[in-house]
Amino acid sequence: MASNFGEKFFAMQKIKITLILLSVFSLCNAKKVVKATWEKPHYATPDSIYILDYKYDKGSQLFYILSNDSNNLYVHAKFVSQNAQRQLMMAGLTIWLDTNAKGKCEMGIKYPLPVSDREESRERPAMNQRQDRGQTMKQKLSKLSTIELMNFPDKPSIFFASTLSRENVWGEMKVNDDGAILYTLKVPFEQIGLKYAANKTISLRLQSKITEQSNAESGKASMGMSGGGPSDMGGEHSGMGGGPSGGMRGGGGGMSGGGGMSGGGEMQGGGPGGGGQPGTSSSSDINIRIKTLQLQ
Repeated sequence: MASNFGEKFFAMQKIKITLILLSVFSLCNAKKVVKATWEKPHYATPDSIYILDYKYDKGSQLFYILSNDSNNLYVHAKFVSQNAQRQLMMAGLTIWLDTNAKGKCEMGIKYPLPVSDREESRERPAMNQRQDRGQTMKQKLSKLSTIELMNFPDKPSIFFASTLSRENVWGEMKVNDDGAILYTLKVPFEQIGLKYAANKTISLRLQSKITEQSNAESGKASMGMSGGGPSDMGGEHSGMGGGPSGGMRGGGGGMSGGGGMSGGGEMQGGGPGGGGQPGTSSSSDINIRIKTLQLQ
């Protein structure tokens, strides 16, 4: 009797241990899924977006929202720190997409396309007061209206966002009263060959990288963008290190390079208040990689 009880007890323990191990194995191999937000009416007015609506990436010093409705994908961003604003102004922001959610950089949208460094230095006025800086920022943004499409079928490579209707890929930037740059990019699903369905997954990467390159003739450093066209999106947030090289210099041209996405592409950092100091001006790339983004 006691022997039968002992055998049953040990058999039950084996079953429990097996179930626990299977659960752990499933968790370790499950896809890390980042869920987009359904586009809300007040997102159409960037000044009305609540700070708690944003996610905050510590490494990039960037507040952002990835949202969608049944027709479009949206990227809303708030550039608060001087470093993030510098990245945007000097290198632009590239959104890489893979509609098959395999972590590839299949299509790219660069907005804005920055002006050349020489033109920037000639037109840069002295800034002694905060209001002067805000006015100067608005003047700069008014010139950064170009969108570049990369690997889009049957689409021109470069066009101006301000001249197109909202039925196309469309972008807008403005400076609020606090000096933050409010950024919006709308991407119609139809133009990236995606048929919308709830819970559909895609891969997405936000990238902006400034590099210093020596100039032997002038003895000055020129600022350009590298890491423009990786075939894969790479692993987790790499900050200043890593990232593909080559591609765009200054303010135009196509992009090329290489990379590789491993892991789930989980975003770094916490909510808008979590970790880091958004107001710091230390140099850091914008590099947010999400291998599995689930649409709402």
